[in-house]
Amino acid sequence: MIKKIRLVLLLLIICIVLVLLAPKFILLKYWVGDYQIQIDKNLKTVTICGYRGDEEVVIPATIGPFKVRYITDETFEDNLSITSVFIPADYGSFLELSGCINLKKIEFEEGTRVTKACVNGCTSLEEVIIPEGVEEIRGWYDYCPMLRDIKFPSTIKKADGYDFYDSNLYDLHKNDKYYVVGDGVLLFFNGDYNQDVVIPQGVKCFDEFILKDDTVSRNVYIPDTISILRTQVSEGDTFYFGNEEIDSIDLNGMSYGVNGTIVAPVGSYMEQYCKENGYNFRAMTEEEEKEWREKTEAAASEITYQE
Repeated sequence: MIKKIRLVLLLLIICIVLVLLAPKFILLKYWVGDYQIQIDKNLKTVTICGYRGDEEVVIPATIGPFKVRYITDETFEDNLSITSVFIPADYGSFLELSGCINLKKIEFEEGTRVTKACVNGCTSLEEVIIPEGVEEIRGWYDYCPMLRDIKFPSTIKKADGYDFYDSNLYDLHKNDKYYVVGDGVLLFFNGDYNQDVVIPQGVKCFDEFILKDDTVSRNVYIPDTISILRTQVSEGDTFYFGNEEIDSIDLNGMSYGVNGTIVAPVGSYMEQYCKENGYNFRAMTEEEEKEWREKTEAAASEITYQE
């Protein structure tokens, strides 16, 4: 073991010397253990660009004295050997796993706050382990037909259900009108987008574009419990809000422009938000406020919560 450590350190020293001596336009790659790396010119970080290890992958946050800055998309692409991947909490970049048809499990380490994985075409993937403490899920899990239901931690505050639409996870919950996980995250809304849309009271995060036919006009009711909202206000839409102050909001998520009308109480956060962004706003009437409240509160009874 000591000899192996000395050999790795010797290889790293040789790599550093070569980087210092190499012209700036030459990108040198070296194998250090199971990983092929490029040492950045700052001599503090490395990029991983190749893997030749066994089937159980443990992503390194550091290699020798260097912090792993990035792992290229090609590192694990179409790898037929790996069956499991463990991602440490201190690896901060996105990890691409594409075409790894024998990969069965992905696990994020305790202490992770944001998961960053782009998984595509891993047709044997059965399990994704996300620990308590994770607050946000970024990336996607596409074309993973064997993926079982994911146990989302209670700490999740932001996730996009669309990132699971091409996996078995969506099929498991296609009969749940509202499927809510974590801290009030509406992961799946399985309603008719061409009719009025009601987001239930109690939902804190809604990240879905709910696009409709161009000829349809509809009302969309957003509860006053919402704190994270990313959607698309289309032509013919009327969005109803309460007096809530929203921590993170994007009404032009598809970059089509906000072409509908925003309705909220006079003096509300949404009135000021619309003025600042040039969106069409009108004041909510007492009758509209009563209807908005009744609809969002009634919809709460249709929520299916993760067990």
